[in-house]
Amino acid sequence: MVYLQVAVTLALAFQSHAWMNGGDFSKQFEECTGVYNKPSDVNLLTQGIYEKQCTDLLIPLDSSHQRIGNFTDEQMDYIKSLIRKSFFEIFNKMGNRVKRTTKSVWRVREEIRARNGAPFQRYAEAVRRLKKSGEYDVLAQIHTTVVPTAHFGPNFLRWHRLYLFVLETALGCPVPYWDSSEDYVMKKPADSVVWTPKYFGNGYGPVVTGPFAGFKTPIGPLFRKINAYGSLLDRYALIKFVLSKRRMVEISSPTAKPKSNIEGYHNNVHAWVNGLMSNLAYSAFDPVFFVLHSMIDHVYEIFRKQQVKVGIDPAVDFVKTGQKGQSPNDLSRINGFINRLGQSHKLALQVQYHPLSECPFCHGSKDKYCDDYRGVCVSRAAAPHTNVMEGIQIADLIAKKSGLTAGAFGDAFPVFSVDPRTRGDPKSQTQEGRSEITNRGRTIRNHKHRKDDQKSRIEEGRSEITNRGRMIRNHKQRKDDQKSQTEEGRSEITNRGKTTRNHKHRKDDQKSQTQEGPSEITNTGRTIRNHKHRKDDQKSQIEEGRSEITHTGRTIRNHK
Repeated sequence: MVYLQVAVTLALAFQSHAWMNGGDFSKQFEECTGVYNKPSDVNLLTQGIYEKQCTDLLIPLDSSHQRIGNFTDEQMDYIKSLIRKSFFEIFNKMGNRVKRTTKSVWRVREEIRARNGAPFQRYAEAVRRLKKSGEYDVLAQIHTTVVPTAHFGPNFLRWHRLYLFVLETALGCPVPYWDSSEDYVMKKPADSVVWTPKYFGNGYGPVVTGPFAGFKTPIGPLFRKINAYGSLLDRYALIKFVLSKRRMVEISSPTAKPKSNIEGYHNNVHAWVNGLMSNLAYSAFDPVFFVLHSMIDHVYEIFRKQQVKVGIDPAVDFVKTGQKGQSPNDLSRINGFINRLGQSHKLALQVQYHPLSECPFCHGSKDKYCDDYRGVCVSRAAAPHTNVMEGIQIADLIAKKSGLTAGAFGDAFPVFSVDPRTRGDPKSQTQEGRSEITNRGRTIRNHKHRKDDQKSRIEEGRSEITNRGRMIRNHKQRKDDQKSQTEEGRSEITNRGKTTRNHKHRKDDQKSQTQEGPSEITNTGRTIRNHKHRKDDQKSQIEEGRSEITHTGRTIRNHK
């Protein structure tokens, strides 16, 4: 048995090296758990040792063996224990060699108001338990270390999917989703029942009601300033502009158009809740963070299922990027996970979602109703908020005194669109800074694009000038050719003229010759006729001479 453990340890050490360099972890983990789950070994090693033996050897802290964030050794051990449990759950159904530890999927996520708020109450109770032990803050702190690698790029959806999974492992219950589109369709979204003690607690100033009342954060007391800026989710826009797409490149930063960018819709909600939720790094210290991300992940899961229907494999639908830490095989900074696991089918199969609400049932909740005229489920309104202005002023004071306004805790979420029903509060310096950085980034990108366009235009101009030069030369050449052809034509015409004249002269000569010919023929005819007459005269004379001779002869004979 000792020999077997040594052999497995050595084998896994090599497998770990492959994993750290981007290899596929699932095969190694399956082999590991397959070895340790042999029937003969069950009595010797407990289930906890199975997990530890397999995951400790295969999960590095990161590629440089450096710890993430400013965590103590005890906190790091806690994070690693969650990773072990998460990994074992993901891969424990890969084959008969691995002992089944769960009978069915327990991560069934419902809307927070479903069953009159029962899913949210369970979540809130688990959060309070983790908050009391300090473990919730450890998990929220992870988010402060991943702003560049988990936002503004194609890693956004898959990283936060992994993050939700680890939190659920710690909570021991599903994270319900907050469908804020049910609040968006209200006349006054800030009056929603979710901002009551039954759900999130008060929405203005320090949170003093509800399950998260009195929560402390690294910035100070947990506080909010709802309806300040940004927008809640618009389900119609999500369906039209996001769920109508089929590729990750069409819905992910920085390649997606603003209306199709799912991260942009998410950013708008952060800005709408405002307070601590508006801060990029520290927003996870508000438990509303996770129910918002559960909804974004729900939209992503709908998107994935639509991809499968049209023959696209969502597990390998990667977006090419040069952003550091956002490539599929980069380590996620959730110790041991690589980014591509967030897109894997193995992870997706561990979670189920209840469908979005539909009329007329609307999840059977008393906290929402069906608007028959519009055909949408709408959140119930609560009693009007009291001391709203006082809460806003205190929230502004907390942000200013803590340094959040000045940007001491990093930037705010950049907003993609604004609901005109919001107050339109003046941006804090951190929001302005983020907006300025975003605008500068856009300006730089636009400047770069303009430079590229200018360069392109210059090259096009040069090409055009060259082409024009060629055209001019060709035109000149054509003109020269035409001139040459004209001169040749003229020469040809002249020659033709000369030829014509010569031909005319020849014709005149021929005519003259022709006229002279008949005269000559006539004269010849006359000469012939005259000669004939002379011959006739001569013949006549000869005959006359012969006749005379004959007469003479007769005369002589007679005389004789």
